[in-house]
Amino acid sequence: MKFKKCLISSIISVFTLMSMSVVNASAYTSQWSVGNPYWRSKSTPSGVYVSNASMVYSASVSIYGEYNSGDTNKYPVGYNTTDLTLMPNVERLIRQYIYEWGYPYAHIIFNNPSGNYNAACGQWDPDPSNTYPYIN
Repeated sequence: MKFKKCLISSIISVFTLMSMSVVNASAYTSQWSVGNPYWRSKSTPSGVYVSNASMVYSASVSIYGEYNSGDTNKYPVGYNTTDLTLMPNVERLIRQYIYEWGYPYAHIIFNNPSGNYNAACGQWDPDPSNTYPYIN
């Protein structure tokens, strides 16, 4: 439900601003909303794709390596991979060493710095097929 609220507000913003970027990371792209953790298997050394569909609100993104889906150990994966600011209406990659350091799962958490948990939403993909600018 949170994602739908964000999507509706984003669609309204799109019509207001008359601009929208198309998100097409790969066939494995998943939706996200703030305040929720996500786990996906990671099978390449690529950056992790993230996008923010909100036209107004930014999101804070943190990514970790895990040995099992659903783990909450939050193993660090190099670079600066916590509390990264994902600006509105952007697509980015996150540098990390999840695959290289032997973690089979990416654990990603999205939060909203303003505390409004219905504000930002988007998509993410642990093994994208396209390239985007890096956020870190």
